[in-house]
Parts: sequence; structure tokens; C-alpha cells
Amino acid sequence: MSDIEMITKAVKEALESECKNVNINVGKMQDSMKVTEAPDLGTLVKGISDGSLMEKARAFALTHKDASDFNADDGAVLDGGALVVPQLDTEITQAVFTSPLMSLVRPIPVAQNQLYTTSVRVPTGDSNTTAAQGAIKTVSQLEFDRGTVSLRTHYWRVDMSNELLEDAPQAARVAMDMGASQISRTVENGILNGGSVGFTGIIGDAGTVPIARAVASKVSRADLDKMYAALWRYGGITENTAWVVSPSAFPEIEQLRDVYSFHLLEGNPVTTLFGYPIILSPFAATLGTKGDVVLGNFGRYALGLKTRGITSKMSTHFLFGYNQTSLLIEARMAGIPAQRTKIEVNSHNYGFFVELAGVGGTV
Repeated sequence: MSDIEMITKAVKEALESECKNVNINVGKMQDSMKVTEAPDLGTLVKGISDGSLMEKARAFALTHKDASDFNADDGAVLDGGALVVPQLDTEITQAVFTSPLMSLVRPIPVAQNQLYTTSVRVPTGDSNTTAAQGAIKTVSQLEFDRGTVSLRTHYWRVDMSNELLEDAPQAARVAMDMGASQISRTVENGILNGGSVGFTGIIGDAGTVPIARAVASKVSRADLDKMYAALWRYGGITENTAWVVSPSAFPEIEQLRDVYSFHLLEGNPVTTLFGYPIILSPFAATLGTKGDVVLGNFGRYALGLKTRGITSKMSTHFLFGYNQTSLLIEARMAGIPAQRTKIEVNSHNYGFFVELAGVGGTV
């Protein structure tokens, strides 16, 4: 006797014993039990007051379906539109975004909920030892700048049918990769623009030095020379220094040449400019606006992460009634430039981050 026949028999016997006073032809239920979803017993049996019997019958029927009851297109073919191979055992196409900036910034484990940075404001006066003590104090005392930012939870969730996970177990790994990719996008956008909750961006920050461009909507050799000169390179580690350029501004830099007609850009496969690598970022500003080109020592950007870091979780219970499994990538994090003020020396402004601005130094 097949499962469906046993189900039909069990339900029929239960209904006949409980529904003696109900005028219903139980035999007609046999055809109904062959559909993908169990019949609505509450509709078929109007006189039954014991709701638990109906629910037990429905649950029994739903949990004893055989493969022939499922639609032929169910599973990977239907649910895995982004997966190019139906068998999913040889190739999976995925567009994973990994931010290069995440490997350059300074990660700081945070036990509580606040990320603090403290920097010393460089004195602009002259500490003349022959002057009065009061004058020395007002001219040359150290001034501290403290930055504070609260950690925020960022997460990415995807729900996948259990049929897809059964047909293509590696789909879970793909989903995890895509979740990490989304977190990476959040971090890069936050580092540059502060566009993510909990992040203070570099572009437009008080400690970032703006360089007025020579020609509107252009990037010239003179602009890049000034940016290079304004980068603070003294007494600090500089291997985390890089250029961040928007895709729309890169062609302007690519065509620049030196006095000997050689391209300014060097290197393959890593492209460098004045010895520092170039990172193309979709989150940099568009050509002609502030931040389309940024030069910075990203080791001076603090990325606060909860001590547990970026975590991944899987739940079969959250959407149990929908026969789906939920995958979650989560991170509590925040970011802030370590130096929140410009460094002034001999009337010149320097900084760990320099940005190309508009013609007047704004925009």
C-alpha cells in the first residue's frame, strides 16, 4: 500500500468515526488527496467541531508527499535563476564585490559599543623657551581631538527554498559569498562617503585636505601634483597609501603624460601613480565633483568591528512554514578617520587624506 493510500485510509476512518451525523461522501476525498496540497478539511466537513483532528490530518498529508506530487520545475531550475548550470556541480556564476579598502584600513576590535580615536593637533606656534610660561602655554600646548562613533549592525539576508538547497547544496556557499560581498560594499561606501550608518566618510571630512582643480570637470597633472604634495608622509607608515578614483575620472588620468610623453600611470597588473596603487571605486564621486579622486593613507582610517567579527548564520526555523531556509551575514561595525583635523605647518595644510575638489575648492 502506497503512502497516499495509507493517508487516505487513515483520514477516511477518522472521519467516518467522528462524522456519523454529517452528510458527506468521504470516498470522494481520495482524488483530492493526490494533489500537491492537502484538501481543506474544514471546508469539506462543516460539522466537525474538533479542530485538532483536521489539523492533524492536514499535517499528516503535507508531510507524506512523494516526489511525483511536486512540480517538475520545482527546485534548482525554478529557484536558481542566477545559477547557470542546472546540475550546479561544475560552475556557478556570481558577481562578488570585495573591497580593496578593507585590506588597507586599520581594523580595531571593539568590546563595547563605541569606537574612539584620539589625535594630537599639531601646534602652529613657536615654543620660545625665553618667553613667559603663560605665553608658552597658550602658544605651544598640545591639543587633543577625539572622535567617537557608535557601532551599528549591518546584515544581509537571503531566503532559499529547501528544494534548491537539496538540489544544489553549494548554493548556500554562494549565498554566503554574496552576503559578504554586500557587507564589503557597505564598508567601502562608508569609508569614502559615510553613506552607511555608523561611518564617518573621508570625502568632505574636516581632516581631509581639499585641492581646487585647475579646470572644471577635468583632472590635470597639476591637480595630481598638488594632491601628492599635500599628503602627510612624515613619521607614519605609508604602505597603506593608495589613490581611489571613480570610473568616470579614470580616463582623465589615463591620458596624462609627463614632459617626455610617457604615461603617468605605471604597472601591470597593478596600476600605480607616483608609486601608489590606484583603486577604482564605484563609490567615489563622479567626475568634476569633490572626491572623484582621493589620495590617502588608509591605515589612518579606523574600522571598528565587534570582537566576534563578521558572522554567518543559517536558520531552518524562521520560515519553516514556507519550506525555506534563511541565511544571514551580520556585522556590528563603524568607521572614522583617525585624524579629524588638518595638519598645518608653515601655513600649508597637510593631511592623511587629500581629495580633489571643484575649481573653487568646494563642490
